[in-house]
Amino acid sequence: MNLFEWQPLSLRAVVLSGIAQIQQEQKNYEKALELYEESLLAGQAALGEYHSEIAMLLNRMVLPPYHLNIVVTYSNLGEIHLQHCEWDEAAQMYGAALEI
Repeated sequence: MNLFEWQPLSLRAVVLSGIAQIQQEQKNYEKALELYEESLLAGQAALGEYHSEIAMLLNRMVLPPYHLNIVVTYSNLGEIHLQHCEWDEAAQMYGAALEI
């Protein structure tokens, strides 16, 4: 059984981001990128679930799926790409953070 299978997606996103930060500090950039991307997907999925429940309560009003943690994760991904001189990828991640 995967350690994260039982945890809410929002908690999983936070934990994965923390592990990614450790990997980034240890200069394991490929692993950090992988973990940040997984964190981003979990965070977006968690917000989607949350907003879906709220929307049902508010007569199906649609709420935007964003959160500060998503912005930080995009920024962290941009930083790793910047450190590798991957300018286009870094700009894309920073741009995604700004759109939120």
